[in-house]
Amino acid sequence: MKRQSLSIQDSVVAEFRTSAMPESLKNWRTKHKVPFAESCERQIWYADSDTFFTFPVKDLPDQSCTLLHGADGYAFLMRLNLGLLSQKIGEVNIKGQFYVGWQQMNAAYPERARYYGQFVQSIVADTRLISANIMSDLKSPNPVLVARDLIGQRENEAVLIIGQTSNGQVAKRTDLMGRACSSNTSSKASHVAVMGENERETDILFDHFMALSESGGCIPSVEKIYPENIDQAFELYDRVYWVRPFRESVFDRSLVTAWRQRQRRDNAMIQLELDDSQILMSDSSSGSIPGFVSAGQVKQELNLRELQKIGVIDRASKAVDAVTRLRMDGIQPSKRLLATQVPDLFYS
Repeated sequence: MKRQSLSIQDSVVAEFRTSAMPESLKNWRTKHKVPFAESCERQIWYADSDTFFTFPVKDLPDQSCTLLHGADGYAFLMRLNLGLLSQKIGEVNIKGQFYVGWQQMNAAYPERARYYGQFVQSIVADTRLISANIMSDLKSPNPVLVARDLIGQRENEAVLIIGQTSNGQVAKRTDLMGRACSSNTSSKASHVAVMGENERETDILFDHFMALSESGGCIPSVEKIYPENIDQAFELYDRVYWVRPFRESVFDRSLVTAWRQRQRRDNAMIQLELDDSQILMSDSSSGSIPGFVSAGQVKQELNLRELQKIGVIDRASKAVDAVTRLRMDGIQPSKRLLATQVPDLFYS
């Protein structure tokens, strides 16, 4: 007798890659009304074992397909939606594709979608449980985001970016720093000013960020500060991002001197160059300047976040396995139940 809804025990998940979907596979999916998630070449299909008994794997170009049964398939779908299987851990583009595929299934075959409804709802709920309680501890090891966090930027603060260009183009990290300090709603800058080593470089930086601002990007209003006005700038701006190599040049020394001699003491500056030799120069020259975060501290935080990421991935993977065991036993997972099953799974 056919079940009223898909059970985990009877579920099968197929993963395969193809740049051109064979017509026989398209026809099979349409005939059996199978839900799916798909990207450019990656396909994730799921159904019950009876349905997959006729799956035409021989029609795939290399006949390569992974079939995961029962608990293995359920755990796979959770890991997929949590971003644990993404090239960049925590990236959840595939989760959007999973939802889109499910929405298309509901729209095209509402009657058949009811058979899969409880299965999909369980995946969504369990993914949300782990995401909210474990994956939220995952902090990005991206240098510009680390810089924004370390410097303590708050909403509506004025930001100065001391940036760099190369062959008339704004350096990538300078561009990313401008976007990062303006993109987070809880720490979005009120306005951004830019400065280069000379007037020409400053003008290039200004034109670049002004174009971003005028095109409707996340960059707010933009100003430019020429190097001769650095003393006044360090009194005006709340957060300063020094996004260029430290070379002990006249310009570099003038920045350190001006920062040391500023009257204001509630603003902060961070230096982002991450080359080891430059870190040594930056750290030794800056010393213990109030309100200055060195490139060495940025690198330490990056290393710490990489270690934390490993811990988060391990905890999330353990949580997936524990949730799957509970579901297989017919038990609704909860944070309390997971904590009893896996010690030290959650941070207090």
